[in-house]
Amino acid sequence: YEAAMDLIIRANKETHKEAETRMLKDTLREIFADELVEERTEGKAEGKTGAVLLLLSEHGNIPEDLEKAVLREQNEDRLNEWVLLAAKVADSSDFARAAGIDLE
Repeated sequence: YEAAMDLIIRANKETHKEAETRMLKDTLREIFADELVEERTEGKAEGKTGAVLLLLSEHGNIPEDLEKAVLREQNEDRLNEWVLLAAKVADSSDFARAAGIDLE
């Protein structure tokens, strides 16, 4: 009888521990989900700003004001447009003009 009870108690403890672990993992996922989405979005934006700057650098030096404006941009749709635009323009001033970025 005691051996059977010990087995049941151990099984319940393991099941309880597994359930607690699952609940903890689920809670942590919920807590960090927004941060993960935000980091992914920021990562995409960084990649696209990098692409814009790389394409523009093929035409020579990029004015500091233009570089800062590109790096500040976080709107994914606008960055998509800018990547395509940067691939088509003759130089960075054409890009700035077409993108509506005022250079000082």
